[in-house]
Amino acid sequence: MHFPIDLIKDDISARKNSFSREYTYYLFAALSQDNGIKPFFNDQEVQSAAIEELFNRYAGKGGDITKGGICSVCGEEKEKLYGNFSLLKCYNLDKRGMITGGFHKSQGVHNFPVCRECIADVTYGLVFAKENLSFWMSGENYFLLPKVRNVEIKDMLIDILSKRSKRKKIPTLKEVELQSITADESELLEEIAELTKGKDTITLSLIFYEEKNAAWRIIAEINEVLPSRIKAIYAVKEEIDRYSLLFLSQKERENSRYFFDLRKLKAFAGHDGKQSRKIFLDWVDAVFRSGKIDRKNLITKLVKTILNQMKENSDYYAFTVRDAWAVFLFLIKLKAIDAIAGGKSMKLASTNPYGTFIKENPDFFTQPEQVVSFLTGCYVSAVIYVQRQSKNKAPFFKKVHGLKLDKRRLQELYPEARNKLHQYDKFGLVAKTLDPLLAEAWVKVGNSWDINDTEATFAFTVGLALSGNIVNPDKSEQEEDK
Repeated sequence: MHFPIDLIKDDISARKNSFSREYTYYLFAALSQDNGIKPFFNDQEVQSAAIEELFNRYAGKGGDITKGGICSVCGEEKEKLYGNFSLLKCYNLDKRGMITGGFHKSQGVHNFPVCRECIADVTYGLVFAKENLSFWMSGENYFLLPKVRNVEIKDMLIDILSKRSKRKKIPTLKEVELQSITADESELLEEIAELTKGKDTITLSLIFYEEKNAAWRIIAEINEVLPSRIKAIYAVKEEIDRYSLLFLSQKERENSRYFFDLRKLKAFAGHDGKQSRKIFLDWVDAVFRSGKIDRKNLITKLVKTILNQMKENSDYYAFTVRDAWAVFLFLIKLKAIDAIAGGKSMKLASTNPYGTFIKENPDFFTQPEQVVSFLTGCYVSAVIYVQRQSKNKAPFFKKVHGLKLDKRRLQELYPEARNKLHQYDKFGLVAKTLDPLLAEAWVKVGNSWDINDTEATFAFTVGLALSGNIVNPDKSEQEEDK
């Protein structure tokens, strides 16, 4: 049955006016054929008309060139070119001074002319990337774009993508996600590295982008990422995850696993909007491209976050310090930060657990000043443990709560903590281990002090938070009673 177009328009208008304005409605056109309903867009004429209308819109807003010219995308000479291609928009038409060739919108095509073929290819490519190559990393969206020359690997990669086409878009906290470095359960990074067996027969680009009001823009690019680097990242992650000194919660101890991912890095990048985002993405760039992160700037960020946590809720400071130490270890093991140049590392006579911890981390304990700071933190931790066992509270913690520590304050804390343990008749906890080691470290320091307050504070808080995992105070107390 055929209906006049005017009758159809009048019917649509009447139905539209009868709808409530509280809701949004969509009109889906369809064809009635062979006793069935078929999509209107299946009709070839409709498709051609719709495509032509799309190009007319580009021409209407940004102008067109009909006498031939060079396409800005493919670089070839084409008969007709269009302006205002919004997917690759690098200019605007609401500021006349930005329009090349004149002050009228119709001249916008001269800013960035694009041919029909490239408009179609780029549009399809972006849709494909959003559906198959778009991932999530610590709150940031990114495209993972592989460059493949090996046909066999290309076919296997296509197969991986096809199997993941139904992946979830919103991250969850499933264990499979926690085993991912980006905290996205649909992540492909490790799978691609395994696909190439760690050989650099493929390169990857991570294109970070943001979408706003149906527009999108690139905010950062990490190019030439190699499978061998991804394997190294996951190897270090696995090492960090299995590092028992980082297990603070009951679940971590039961699972013998600490789940590290790049959200830990982001937590220490700050909360200053664009600046913090830039810092985080710079760190991610160093991780994936074997770059370098300034050691002092990193430690400053770590300490700032630790001190803020102490001020806001000191009950959780140990977890923040633990995460900061994990971030430092992760980056140092990937050689993303360097040890202090010209550091005078300290050789310890003691072989107790504290000394073992220091010897196992030579890239951090590059100077005796750091050893002093760390061991003082351990000493204060022993006092806090004793007070909580005795009074169920730790007033001594207020002496270091939220403060940056310098040499003078550390010198004061040593005898104060020592006297406090004598007061509780618990000096035996440290008499054969921590006390002689700290005394030895102060002798090595002498009159010099070659680290700043931030570095001293970081080393101190690491000792304060992790001392209970380095030496179990319950076992130490049992040995003391013997």
